Amino acid sequence: MVYVPSIDAYLVRKRAAGAAVYRINAGTFAVDMLPMTGGGSIPESQNGVYTRWQYVPALGGVVYVPAYNSPAWFFLINVAATTEKFPLWLCRLYWFLRGLLSRLLGV
Repeated sequence: MVYVPSIDAYLVRKRAAGAAVYRINAGTFAVDMLPMTGGGSIPESQNGVYTRWQYVPALGGVVYVPAYNSPAWFFLINVAATTEKFPLWLCRLYWFLRGLLSRLLGV
């Protein structure tokens, strides 16, 4: 479970496959399912979600990594936060680390 201040809600993901994400209103504790697109192929997390589900304020969304050898999934929550431009060095660092990890893991 993660708290997202921009929508004043908690987001919960169960370990089952698919794009089901539950939103819990922080004020009323009302629960509903957050509408998602394109997440039908997200695999199951074998040992639970725990720290594999993290809110990233700079990106305006939540990152989910079901297993050490699976791709990361990103759920965009706050579109306004993504309009901020990232420095070029940060983009280069990202692509460098992504390439390095893919070579080390053989993916």
